[in-house]
Order: sequence, then structure tokens, then C-alpha cells
Amino acid sequence: MTRKRRLVGALAFAGASLFSQAALADYLCEADFYPNETLGFGNSGRIRFTTSSGPNCSGTFTGVWYFCTTGATASQCIANTAFHYTASEFLALVTHVREGLTWGLRTSVFMSACIGAGSCAAYISYSAN
Repeated sequence: MTRKRRLVGALAFAGASLFSQAALADYLCEADFYPNETLGFGNSGRIRFTTSSGPNCSGTFTGVWYFCTTGATASQCIANTAFHYTASEFLALVTHVREGLTWGLRTSVFMSACIGAGSCAAYISYSAN
């Protein structure tokens, strides 16, 4: 086995262990942006969003999620501080979430452990319907 293959295999294993699961084939239902709310959600605010199994909030409600910013301590925030977004990253993320809502794209929520119990959002990605 070449060194490159071992490295790729090790990176794939490490990536899989960072994220416990993904909520596949869901859709963004609603999103709220709180740029000035800093109580436990970080220094630059938070994004709260919900997902459903169908477009336009149809189907089954599948979750409520938060994106937190640097300095977050709230139990609803992801424990991995690599996903506590800076102010500029937060603004880009607001745009990213708005695009998903506008276009009604299928959404995958990649999750990891929260500061409190449960699974929290690390990031989201979109795919064609």
C-alpha cells in the first residue's frame, strides 16, 4: 500500500469520526438570525434553523439546529470549537442559509456532539432535488 493511500484512508476515518451522522434529504423550513444575541451563543450571535422532510415546511418536522459563533458556551452549540464561526464566517453562513431557503434545496446537516447533550449542527450542504 502506498503512503498516499494510507493517508487518504486515515483522513477518511478521521473525518467519519468527527461527525456522528447527517440528516440527509431534509429541507430548510425556517431560519432566524440573531447577530446581537451573545448570551452563551458566542461573541457574534447565532443562527437558529429548522428542517422538515419535505420542501416548504411540508412533511415531518425533523429538527431545530443552531450555528454558534466564537466563544459559545450554550448547550445547543456544537462542542467542537472549530465550528464556532467568526463574525465574517457568520455573515457568509447567513447568506448560505438564505440561499438554501430561497431555492428550496435538499439539505444535509452534518452533526457532532453538543456542549450539552445530543447532536448539533457543524455545517450544512445542499444537493439538487
